[in-house]
Amino acid sequence: MALLAAQTFAGCGNNNSTPDISGLATDSTMLTMAEAIDTYLTDTIGSLYTEADITVPVSEFVDTTATSYGDTLRVLGDFHVYRYRLAGDTLRTVSGGAHPGLFLLARTDGGYRVARFESVEDGAGNEASARRIFGQHYARFHEISSNHLRQDSLRLQQTARYARQHGLHATHLQDQGWPAVPLP
Repeated sequence: MALLAAQTFAGCGNNNSTPDISGLATDSTMLTMAEAIDTYLTDTIGSLYTEADITVPVSEFVDTTATSYGDTLRVLGDFHVYRYRLAGDTLRTVSGGAHPGLFLLARTDGGYRVARFESVEDGAGNEASARRIFGQHYARFHEISSNHLRQDSLRLQQTARYARQHGLHATHLQDQGWPAVPLP
């Protein structure tokens, strides 16, 4: 089952560890940053996919840095969007995909808004564009995006969290052609 990463902060700033996301709820910069990215993934990227009942954005941040003026954040990450239909207690995948790349977030009075998003190319230009976008962080991005067992676990965790936060009575997730998997 191809399950993917979910709002995990891997090496934000100069920190190479993976902090527990639950501690980030008190950090307003990280929270509003994640909210801006989630909204963009849901509304802009999600709208490109087949219609469904529920859209769940999932992200694993590779690096986050502020510009020298402090008014813009550069966020590199492995970003995904999944669209589901709720059938009984199972979230059935309808559509979705990966959009690794770079978000530029502009500071606003209320937090951040997406000023620009640059996605890694599909197909023949994939590796070259990933190397250009991620630069010195390419090795970390490659490590994250190629660890499918970790991605499976993180997608399940984030989807379960989303279901709880939104009052969904979902206990399983099912990709087309695969058996349903219990949510943690």
